[in-house]
Amino acid sequence: MIPATDVATTVDAFVARRAPGVVIAGDTPMFALGILDSVALVDLVTFLEDDLGILVLDHELVPENFATRDRIVEFVERKRDAR
Repeated sequence: MIPATDVATTVDAFVARRAPGVVIAGDTPMFALGILDSVALVDLVTFLEDDLGILVLDHELVPENFATRDRIVEFVERKRDAR
C-alpha cells in the first residue's frame, strides 16, 4: 500500500502533468482556482483508480472528496480502510 505521503506526491504529479508549472499546497482549492476542471476530475479519478488501486463510486464524486490534495489523500485513505 502506498503511504499517505506518497499519495500526496502522486496527486502532485498528476497536477503537474495537467497544469505545468503549478505548485499546490495540501489545502489549495484546485477546482475553485481553476487548476483542475470537471474533465480533469474524470482523469484524476481514473488515475487514482489505476495507480492507487481504489474504486471511486459515482456518489463519491463530490467536492468534499476532491477539492484539495489533502481531501484527496483523506479520501484515498478512507477507501483503503474500508477494504
